Amino acid sequence: MKLAITHTLLYDYSNDVRLEPHYLYLHPKQGPYLKVDQYSLQISPTPDFISKNVDSADNIKNIVTGK
Repeated sequence: MKLAITHTLLYDYSNDVRLEPHYLYLHPKQGPYLKVDQYSLQISPTPDFISKNVDSADNIKNIVTGK
């Protein structure tokens, strides 16, 4: 069975904010019964830097920093 999931997360602030290091755990985790064919992360405004790491529990963590 194939599923397509779209998740949108929107933050709206009354003042300008800085994109200090944010740690995002939004990547689906693969396993013996789950295969991820495609995944994308879109952030607006575009951050200056995105780093993809794996933590000690095998979770994919994106570290995002900006202006």
